[in-house]
Amino acid sequence: MMRYFFHLDNGKDVPDLMGQEFCTLQAAREEAVREARQMAADELRRGKLDPSHRVVVTDRFDRVLLAVAIEEALRAIPDRLVA
Repeated sequence: MMRYFFHLDNGKDVPDLMGQEFCTLQAAREEAVREARQMAADELRRGKLDPSHRVVVTDRFDRVLLAVAIEEALRAIPDRLVA
């Protein structure tokens, strides 16, 4: 298991100090997509959505492994869930 950190890049730059453990980078990416969707929902509730806001995933050495923007996370929603 590897620990991944999910930092929010949403104009406030919220660092993840605890991280979460996942077996694969793909599993961490799926979590980043979930977190980006949650960020989108939170922004919509406040009435201001910025599709460029993103979740940046790093390793324990703070190396960037991937990033998922809200725009990308929303595009990845399966058609069967979109009415």
